[in-house]
Amino acid sequence: MLDDRKFEEKRHFPRFETDIFWVKFRPLIVPPPAEAPAYTDGQVVDISFGGMRFTTKQSLAVGQRIQYWADSPSGKSGREGVARVVRIDETPKGFLVAVEFINP
Repeated sequence: MLDDRKFEEKRHFPRFETDIFWVKFRPLIVPPPAEAPAYTDGQVVDISFGGMRFTTKQSLAVGQRIQYWADSPSGKSGREGVARVVRIDETPKGFLVAVEFINP
């Protein structure tokens, strides 16, 4: 697990650790292409009212905006929207991506 103590002062909302939520995301491209990019899967590590962290095999760039759908295994709860990548760390299994939720 990453040491998050140096990031504590930037947090405005408490985080809730989870391993049951999955996320599907795709980069937002301006202007939009004729055919939207396919969604990529990831697993949510933690989530708050302000953002989330998830693991994925796809690299993203800090500052990049994504469209996402985070869902529980039951499919009865979830969240959809636009987020901005604020941090990305490479791990042995892929990437740990931190995003902040924004309005489209």
